[in-house]
Amino acid sequence: MHFVIIGASRGLGAAMVDECLKLSDAFVIGLGRSEKREIENISQWELSGRFRYHQVDVACEECRAVLEDICKVLPSEPVCVIFNAALLDPDVSDDGDLVYDTYHATSMVVVVNFGHVLDVFGSHLRRNNGIVVGISSTIVLAPLVQEKMLAYPASKAYLTAALRSLRMLWRDQVRIMTVLLGHVGNKKFRKMPSWIVPSYETTAKKIITATQREFVPSRLFYPYATAAAYRLLGLVPDRISSVIFRRIRILLRFAMMLSMTLDMIECGELLDFCDMLECEEMM
Repeated sequence: MHFVIIGASRGLGAAMVDECLKLSDAFVIGLGRSEKREIENISQWELSGRFRYHQVDVACEECRAVLEDICKVLPSEPVCVIFNAALLDPDVSDDGDLVYDTYHATSMVVVVNFGHVLDVFGSHLRRNNGIVVGISSTIVLAPLVQEKMLAYPASKAYLTAALRSLRMLWRDQVRIMTVLLGHVGNKKFRKMPSWIVPSYETTAKKIITATQREFVPSRLFYPYATAAAYRLLGLVPDRISSVIFRRIRILLRFAMMLSMTLDMIECGELLDFCDMLECEEMM
C-alpha cells in the first residue's frame, strides 16, 4: 500500500513514517516544511528504497501542484492519505486582540489545504477504495483548554466535521478515519504515565495499525483516558469546564516541575545548583 503523509517531517508525522516503513509492502510519500537536513531519520527512510520526501509549505498554493504530481504516479490500488498538517501557534494576544497573520496561516494549513487534498486525490480514492485519515484533536470536544488559540481549535473542528460529512458522501467508496488526539509526545511530560501522555511512537502505531484492519474504524480516540475526560467536560457549561481545565493545567505544571527536580536530584545537578546559590549569598 502507498501512504501519502502530509505533515511528515517531525513529531507524530515522522513517527508514522517509521511505522509505515515497518510494513514490508508499504511505500511512503511524505510532505513537510522542514528541509531534509533537519529530519532526523531521513537517511534511514531513503535507504529503505520505499520513501520519497517533498519539502513544501502546505499553506501555500504551490502545495497543490506537488499533490497533483504525486497523484499522477500513484498505482491503481488502495492508497492511504494521512492529513497531519497543522499550526499550533497562539493567534490571540495578551490584550485579547486577534493576531491576523497567525490566524490566517493556521486556517490556510487545514481549511484550504485539506480542500486541495480532496480535490486532487478524491477520484483516485473513490475508484480504488482508498483510505483518508484526518488527525484532529480532542480540543474540538472542549475547546476552552487552549485559551489564546482561535484558528487552531476551529480548524480542527472543521476537519472533524468535513470528515464526518465525507463519511456519508463517499460511503462504500472510501474508508475514512478521524483521529482525535489528546496530549501525545512525552518529551514535555517525561514523568507522566504513558496512558495519559503516550509517545509519538506508540500513537503512530495505534493509527497505522488501525488503517490495516479489514474494517477501518470511523473514529479513533487516543489516549483513551484523555479522550474520556474531554468528552465528559464537553457536556458541562463552558465556564465550568474552563475552571476545571485551569486546575488541571496547574497540576500538570506542578508535575512537570517535580519531574525536573527529580531529574536534577538523580544527576546531582540540584546539589550543585544549591551550592552555587550559597556561594553567591556569601559573596
